Amino acid sequence: NLMFLKTYDGDVSDLGLTFSIGQDCFGVHKEVELVPGGSSVGVTGDNRYRYIHLAAHYYLNGQIARQSAAFVAGLRDVVDVKMLHMFNEPELQVLISGTTSAFDMEVRLSCWLWKALESFSPSERGLFLRFVTSCQRAPVLGFHSLHPPFCVQKISIRNDDVKLPSAATCFNTLKLPTYSSYKVLREKLLTAITSGAGFEMT
Repeated sequence: NLMFLKTYDGDVSDLGLTFSIGQDCFGVHKEVELVPGGSSVGVTGDNRYRYIHLAAHYYLNGQIARQSAAFVAGLRDVVDVKMLHMFNEPELQVLISGTTSAFDMEVRLSCWLWKALESFSPSERGLFLRFVTSCQRAPVLGFHSLHPPFCVQKISIRNDDVKLPSAATCFNTLKLPTYSSYKVLREKLLTAITSGAGFEMT
C-alpha cells in the first residue's frame, strides 16, 4: 500500500521492498523492474518517495499501456481524435457513458414546467410571459421571433423547495430551482408570477 509506505514511521528497510513489482498474469508470475536492476535495489527511508512515484506511474500508466494503445487505435477507427480535444474529461465521460440523475432531473423539471403552464388559465399564462419577458402578450410573429430566444436555466441552491423562480427579462430567461416535485414547482411559479414584484424578482 503506497499510502501506508508514505506515512510509515518505522524502518522502511524492514519491509523488504525492492524497486520491482510482482505480477500474476494468467497464472504466470513475473517481476517488473521499476529501474534497471530494480529487483536488487532495496527501498529505504531515503528513496521511498522515488519508489512511490515510480510504482504509482506503473500502476496508472505502464500496467495498462498495451490496453490503452489498443483502445485508442480502435477509437481512431470510428472517431477523428482531433475532435475530442474540444472536450474536457467530465464532458468526454458524458459523451461515452451518458448521464444519470442530473439529466433525468433536468428533463423532469422541463416536463413539470410545461405541465404547469398547460394547467394555467390564459391570464396566468400572460403573467408568466410578463414575468419572463416583461411583456404580457406573445410576440406577434410567434415565439420563434423572440430575441433572445426563451430559455429555462436550471439552478441548484440550498433548500430549493423554499426558493421562488426568478427571471432575467433582458435575456428572456427563467431561472428555475431544482424543485423536488411538480406540486412544489407549480405552487412556487404561481407565487412568483402573481406576486406583482416586477423587477424585484428578476
